[in-house]
Amino acid sequence: AVATVFLAKKFYPALRVSPSLVSMEKLREYYDFGKYTYVATIADRVRFSIDDLVVAAFIGVGAVTHYTIVVALIRYFGELMGGVIGVVSPVLNKYHKLDQWDNLREIFLVAIEISAMLSVLIGGLLIVLGESFIVIWMGEEYSDVYKVLLILCPAIIIAQAQRPSVAILYAIAKHKYYAKITSIEAIANLCISIILVQYIGIYGVAFGTAIPMLFNKLLLKPIYTCKQLEISLRDYSFKVFKYFFTGT
Repeated sequence: AVATVFLAKKFYPALRVSPSLVSMEKLREYYDFGKYTYVATIADRVRFSIDDLVVAAFIGVGAVTHYTIVVALIRYFGELMGGVIGVVSPVLNKYHKLDQWDNLREIFLVAIEISAMLSVLIGGLLIVLGESFIVIWMGEEYSDVYKVLLILCPAIIIAQAQRPSVAILYAIAKHKYYAKITSIEAIANLCISIILVQYIGIYGVAFGTAIPMLFNKLLLKPIYTCKQLEISLRDYSFKVFKYFFTGT
């Protein structure tokens, strides 16, 4: 922190750092924003970390490696989508700050359409080429995890297709709800996974992740996002799902 301040003053000599400049009102505002960001981030990461624990506890530590292969592919999928779609966040923040809601909605719907197209393309490649890639990457003995990938992929594709909806909730400071539903999803993930793993093994863990994720992404998040932006749920759904059925 000290080095950051030093470099900042070097490049911008007019910068002043003083306790007298601290605004308690602003600190409370930043705290309220940051605490829900923290909760959402932890809940999002915990979803797949919980899966590893359930697999280890009910199937065995050896099976964790199999499941982790799929989690790694999904993580790379998410990172790629984040890198591409993440550029829209500053634009959304800009229009919200300027109180230009029409422009905000327009950019958001364009971003949703692009995100959906990319998600279907990348997710489709995972479904089509996933088994061959896993065999080349890890070996024939890990080919069984392709079925886990098939279970998770539809939910992940739908989730990544709606990635801009997360950005917009942060941009308009309505991410408190996102933090709550993500936390509920993580808890539901744990409960369903523990139940199903006892009947269908590692596939039960995958279903335990996919089911609450689909419920959240197909119902809870779209309804709330559309309500906050005052846009039609039908228009939103069309932007998200048209590539799932037409591919164009």
